[in-house]
Amino acid sequence: MPVTDPAWGVRVFGFAGSAVIAVLLGLDLAPRPPDATHLATIVVCLLCALLCARLPKETTRRLAALALPASPVLGCINITIAMRVAESASTAMALSLLYGWFATFCALYGRRWHTVLSLALTGPGLCVGLWEQIGGFRAAVFALSAVAVLSVSTLVLAVVSEQVRRASTTDSLTGAVSRRGLTERAPGFALRHRGRHRGVAVVVLDLDGFKTYNDVHGHAAGDALLVEAVRAWRRVLPAASLLARTGGDEFVALVTTSAVGAAADADLLDDLRRAAPDGVRASAGSAPWPVGTTLESATHEADRAMYLDKGDRRRGAVAAPPAGPPNTPAVVDQEAGRAAHPSPS
Repeated sequence: MPVTDPAWGVRVFGFAGSAVIAVLLGLDLAPRPPDATHLATIVVCLLCALLCARLPKETTRRLAALALPASPVLGCINITIAMRVAESASTAMALSLLYGWFATFCALYGRRWHTVLSLALTGPGLCVGLWEQIGGFRAAVFALSAVAVLSVSTLVLAVVSEQVRRASTTDSLTGAVSRRGLTERAPGFALRHRGRHRGVAVVVLDLDGFKTYNDVHGHAAGDALLVEAVRAWRRVLPAASLLARTGGDEFVALVTTSAVGAAADADLLDDLRRAAPDGVRASAGSAPWPVGTTLESATHEADRAMYLDKGDRRRGAVAAPPAGPPNTPAVVDQEAGRAAHPSPS
């Protein structure tokens, strides 16, 4: 699981944050008899830490897709409650450092607004958590100082992290999503766009005669053709689509369908075939990505359909499909929660 994967962040940051809260509150209880509220908070934190450590990878990825939009609010509430439960001011101050830990998580794995919102909630959270421990005025001064320092470092980290994440999940030539980006973003795409009367389909695209074009016109012209093809396909694909480059002239697109279990619309495939520039045509094939199946299996079916399409245009010459599934990342449908085994990127 790569470090850039939000599922990795949920596992590491969730485990460490929950464990630290449990340990600090446990040390806070050492000099005095156990308190029911303290014990309950410690048990909940330990369970959260265990859950983060033991959840299957695909379940963690699904949890990350669901939790990230609400993570700034949830994190602030959890830390503030722990600070209120703490008996001593020193423990509450130590717990307040977790705001920085949580803001770092938002900067690394969330969108820009996640980071801004987490910083905006840090000040009020510190005031509420420390109000009774060190007094209202001191709590306010500490909160303002902490937010000022945290904001600069976290926003810089957010900008750098976004650039690194974009570089690792984007094809540098065409600007399409990379193979790794497809692996990371496909689960969230399926989760967002599947519905009661909607489905998700996989489209495989391949430029016909690209090797010959490359040999005749040169590699620079071939690169330019790939860039223009991606631009043209983006104009044809619906707005809610995900286009990835998975090989030299091989592309995979995730699209929504108007019916559950349906492949992409035939008119859309025709438009994609004709959209390639400079007189080059593309072969296209599609297959549904049903609930409970992997992206790899759906892509394999779409790839076979693409080869049949390529063979049909060769005046009946049958183009043999590749032996075995194509080298496409295996991503398990999130709603089924079944494990997958992605090939190394």
